Amino acid sequence: KIKIYQKNNVDFIELPKTRQITYSDMPKAFESEMASGRIVQDILGYRPSFTVTYEYIPEHILVPVVGLIRQGGFFKVEYPTPTGAGEGMFKISDTSGQKIFKFVDNAPMWYGLTLTFTSQVVVNDD
Repeated sequence: KIKIYQKNNVDFIELPKTRQITYSDMPKAFESEMASGRIVQDILGYRPSFTVTYEYIPEHILVPVVGLIRQGGFFKVEYPTPTGAGEGMFKISDTSGQKIFKFVDNAPMWYGLTLTFTSQVVVNDD
């Protein structure tokens, strides 16, 4: 499960389990143009990120997550990785927008939520 800690690093929001999680490393590079017009790129490292998708998510979880997204900044996140567990400071963005919902046991459930977590640090494998 994914845990998002609030700014006090004590209170957290635990997201439900998901079967749809995608990991990626976005390259962080310095790019310059040579006198010849050729563009050279020096890769400084990679910024880890992952995306989770939920078919339905309960409103009591969605509301505080949206509050953190609107607050902005980086949050401590504990998350599963292919090699075990990971932890780091991540910026959270909602790449789906909230869509229409249904009711389950009189509790609202929002449909089609996709969250992207982007690391604050650039990892260099040197």
